[in-house]
Amino acid sequence: MTSAANTLNKNRWMLLLLLLAFVLRVGAAVYWHRSALPENGFLRLGDSDGYWVLASHIAQGEPYQYGSENASVFRAPMMPLLLSPMTLIEDRSTAIFCARIVGALLGTLSVYLVSLLAFRLAGRQAALAAALLASLYPSAIGVSIIILSEMLFVPLMLTFLLLWSDTLQAIPLKQRVRLALLTGIVGGLAILTRPSWLLFTPMVAVLGLGLTRRRLIYVQTILWMGLGISIAMMPWWVRNYNVTGKFVLTTLQVGPSLYDSFHPGASGRSDEGMNFMRRIEAEQTEADQASAQVGEGKSQALEGTLDGTFEWRINRRAQQQAIDWCLENPLEIPRLAFAKLKKTWSVWPDGGDVGSPLIRAAVSLSMLAVMLLAFFGSWKLFRTQTLMLAICWSPCLYFTLLHMVFVGSVRYREPAVIVLLAVAGCSLARWFFPQDSSVQDSSRVEFAKPDRSTG
Repeated sequence: MTSAANTLNKNRWMLLLLLLAFVLRVGAAVYWHRSALPENGFLRLGDSDGYWVLASHIAQGEPYQYGSENASVFRAPMMPLLLSPMTLIEDRSTAIFCARIVGALLGTLSVYLVSLLAFRLAGRQAALAAALLASLYPSAIGVSIIILSEMLFVPLMLTFLLLWSDTLQAIPLKQRVRLALLTGIVGGLAILTRPSWLLFTPMVAVLGLGLTRRRLIYVQTILWMGLGISIAMMPWWVRNYNVTGKFVLTTLQVGPSLYDSFHPGASGRSDEGMNFMRRIEAEQTEADQASAQVGEGKSQALEGTLDGTFEWRINRRAQQQAIDWCLENPLEIPRLAFAKLKKTWSVWPDGGDVGSPLIRAAVSLSMLAVMLLAFFGSWKLFRTQTLMLAICWSPCLYFTLLHMVFVGSVRYREPAVIVLLAVAGCSLARWFFPQDSSVQDSSRVEFAKPDRSTG
């Protein structure tokens, strides 16, 4: 990653493209912020408010909970941690705008990381073309300045993919272990930003077995990555155990999210506000009261009757009801999976806070253009860059499969499409610039035997 970065850093065109990316994002931040209203706290989206409230609790040293103690493991901590310094600014509008500027900086970093991926695929001209596409891509601009987890997740995900590439091609044992641990730590931070990233490493661990001839070394490398992920997530796991008395891998929203996907009347889209949770909470409250009545006068028997916290029990109940519904309605599962697939990859955005037909048209046409360019670029590079193409396409496969289980939305595909800007840039460079042959063939993961002399 260092040699590619050094090459691009010396290129004045790259610096100009990064400046363009930042200016466009600041302009979008000004437009988006001015269209927000004081009545909704300048945040426009409900999820944004959740992150901001948790961030303010961190900054003030208050308990990390959203609304009550029954939402203490409601959101992963990285996004609130990022926002927490801004919440100390007294004027709320100024504070939120500052957060958008931080997002613009992270979005500019993402443009640079996309160019590094393209550099590995097809050289300097492809890197410049990919940076241009990433600077202009409407959704990449949007996720940079809207207070949602994608603001931080996208640069972490891109960093993870670049480090993963380095790890797979490292030869000395010490270097491979070091890179695998670092890759895992970055992956853990990405999970703590967006918990849906949790299963990505297991997926690529399985798929990667087909791209390497030295499977034992590959498995060892994946295990080192797993250790890195555990190191990054350990403080969160310890905190969650202290709060709930249970091991919680990410958050206690997995059950509600699963029920949102599989319940009577499910359509593949999210139930706005997850209103069904009121019924599930009432059922759990009734069940808890029944347990208390059964144990009345038997304090020793009652002790430990209620498992975990109320929040933990709610998560378990929602998850179990979703599983029960699936078992009772197995034929509905493929129907819903297809419905979610259509919603995730819908050409035309269907609602949300983006009501402007012009913005929706820009999102639609730009996504189509990027996907066509990415397919063309993959066809041209398949024989020589199989490994890098697999890395670039893996988030697309992952988020598609994930959101055939959980609810689908155009929002959930955007991180994957941003990665594919690197492949699309290769197509653009092939058309407008002479072929750059500076990148060597890396079509397979060729783990050499460990160099014992270097550790």
